[in-house]
Amino acid sequence: MNWAHDCLRNTTTWVIGDSNANMLYLSFLAITGCINKTGGWPRSSMCVVQQHGIKIIAIPHEKPIYAKLQRADHIGSIPAVLDNINSTGKHIVFVHYYLHYTPAHPSVFYLRMKALKAAVERLVKRNPNVLTVIRGPHAAIQDCKHNRAIGGDPLAPLYIEIIKTMFRGLENKVLFLDGWDLTIAIESNGIHPPAFVTREMIKIALSYFCK
Repeated sequence: MNWAHDCLRNTTTWVIGDSNANMLYLSFLAITGCINKTGGWPRSSMCVVQQHGIKIIAIPHEKPIYAKLQRADHIGSIPAVLDNINSTGKHIVFVHYYLHYTPAHPSVFYLRMKALKAAVERLVKRNPNVLTVIRGPHAAIQDCKHNRAIGGDPLAPLYIEIIKTMFRGLENKVLFLDGWDLTIAIESNGIHPPAFVTREMIKIALSYFCK
């Protein structure tokens, strides 16, 4: 826990996405010992470790999202969130788009990535102390129940290629977290990978963020 406090001291962490992004948020609470929290998925949530200047914020991504929308209080877009991040201070932004987009045409995901890239470029121009982390797709075929594409696996390689191509040239400011190889290696195939996968993703990201 001390290493997380040292790493995230005076830092705001933004976790934006679906329930898998919320798992990232919950892992951040665990590794920082943060208990002073408000909200709860799929509403926006926040937790603060006052003595270390740590703030952790979770926000659901924009539509399409299938998670009791009547309880979701954020209906804007991820680019809108990024555009409202302060031009001062340290920030790390985790973004995850995946399973909620698989029933839609891949062009919807492509346009989301295009808008996200433009927002990241605007953000790093006004605040160079920001790292954006894109959490990639994971193996999820086991829980394919409603729409045959919603398992995600057939579209995952395409999504990964879109992400890597879209953010080429921004590697110093954008980190891609490869959930695909991690979940394939441990034969995880559910909508939500095991919690230790999420924790390892965070450790990987923070190894680039922390000095």
